[in-house]
Amino acid sequence: VFIFILNNKFFRKERSLDFLIGNKVFFAHIPENLKICCILIAIGRKKFEKAYKISRIQCLLNPFCYKSWSLLTKLENHRGILTSKTLRYSLRVLLKYPTSIPAIIFTGNHCSVFGSFGYSLAEFFQAYRWKKDSPFLNFSIFLQYLNGSLSRKITNFQFAIFLSLSFFSEYRKLRHFLTQNKFQRNIFGLEIEMEILYNASRLYLFLGIGFLALKTFQKALKKPFGYFTLTKKKEI
Repeated sequence: VFIFILNNKFFRKERSLDFLIGNKVFFAHIPENLKICCILIAIGRKKFEKAYKISRIQCLLNPFCYKSWSLLTKLENHRGILTSKTLRYSLRVLLKYPTSIPAIIFTGNHCSVFGSFGYSLAEFFQAYRWKKDSPFLNFSIFLQYLNGSLSRKITNFQFAIFLSLSFFSEYRKLRHFLTQNKFQRNIFGLEIEMEILYNASRLYLFLGIGFLALKTFQKALKKPFGYFTLTKKKEI
């Protein structure tokens, strides 16, 4: 379908995407593959603003799809503009679909970017009620408590750090659990282990424990990198 659309003269025109997404009722009833094709065509033509608008419509139509929200996040990062308009959009989606975990995570990340660590924690804990076994959510809550400990409004920053370490410990335990499966250990084991070591090293640096950070970095460098490379690409 995607190849047919790319080769079709009608869809090569600039107005074709406007025709497909201009009418939200029409866009809501076209097949899922065609919606994805619209986004890919817009990205291929470097029409990131248009791809962003299509992705927003897609998230509204399918608010429980992690991939749609992930794509929206990547497109927004590519645009390099984080506005309160997007935050208001995700809040409107949550009013309509309060159990959408992808929308909750998206909103929590935006609150964190704008410095609202309290609101960000509230959103993440809302998702944590249903996904306590999520390494990502445990890691996100850990980061919020860690960043919040730097705030002057925090009267007991030691307790904030203690809570952050508790969630980091849970994150590390859950990530290690994924490597216990034989298939996961063979395919993703090295990547997960490197991820944990890197995050632990960054945590030690944040806490000012330099010798532990150095020891953890050295432990990571001793791992067999496999297809990981530290060489720079040659400039053409």
